[in-house]
Amino acid sequence: HANLSKIYDGGYFAPAFSQLGYTVGVFGKHLNHGNPKAAPQGVDRWLVNGGGHYLDPSFDFDGTHVTFNNCTGPCYSTAVIGNATLDWIRSVHHSTTRPFFAYVAVKAPHIQDGPGWPVAIPAPWHDTDRRFPGVLAPRTANWNVSCPAHHWLIRSQPPMTTEQEYRSDALYRSRLGALLAVDDLVAELIHTLDQLALLESTYVVFTSDHGFRFGQFSMPQGKWNAYENDLRVPFLIRGPGITPGSTFEGLASNVDVMPTLLDLAGGASSKPPLWDGRSAAPIILGQTQLSKASWRTDLLIEYFNHGDVVRY
Repeated sequence: HANLSKIYDGGYFAPAFSQLGYTVGVFGKHLNHGNPKAAPQGVDRWLVNGGGHYLDPSFDFDGTHVTFNNCTGPCYSTAVIGNATLDWIRSVHHSTTRPFFAYVAVKAPHIQDGPGWPVAIPAPWHDTDRRFPGVLAPRTANWNVSCPAHHWLIRSQPPMTTEQEYRSDALYRSRLGALLAVDDLVAELIHTLDQLALLESTYVVFTSDHGFRFGQFSMPQGKWNAYENDLRVPFLIRGPGITPGSTFEGLASNVDVMPTLLDLAGGASSKPPLWDGRSAAPIILGQTQLSKASWRTDLLIEYFNHGDVVRY
């Protein structure tokens, strides 16, 4: 709780953007635990949970706990989050001249907690069995192999059984299915911004918090390690001044996202002291060349423990 208090007292992103005149909305999966029920300082719309359930999900909505269960069939978490986001953007556009910042985070494609085999849950309206019949998790060079020269956790893993391979592939297919609703959300967001004539003046970022494994180093599922499949995430950004098709080759992580966005919003000099990251905006915009002198050459990756490896 002390750490959470520190986050909201001096490290949270919203006040930095609010001070620049932005209205801020936070939608969807936030911290896994310890989310405040009411919006923290700097946030104008607050619809969050710790991930929760895919079907008929509950959220803390501007200080009130709300369960969405009045849909035709079960309400689906990604759709609830997407619809709430788009409604808010439209409302902000029609009621104020302030720019907006929308943080949108979905549960998909996380595993649904509970009994039974770990799976993600696709939206009921997506026929994922037809879309992904027989699809297998990528058979990378380190798939279901033993590496006796690696550290103890890796070298102690036995080969996956046929059952474990099957369950790992089933999880992979279910995650692909859950991502179809994320595709819908992204498409509707871009369409809405275009309709409102905001698309070309808005920065849109698509990223994730971590990678995943499906059989790499003989571990059927999970993350919690320091290899490429655990650490690599997509990061796409479009907006004013960014050359289409350009790439950023620097060594960066999620701690750099908010400093970069704050810089793009014109608030580079107001970066909170508790923020660890650096702004890549001058490099992304082509104002500065990427070099060892202008960017980092190392990243610290730490992990302690999350219990036993899941082997079904």
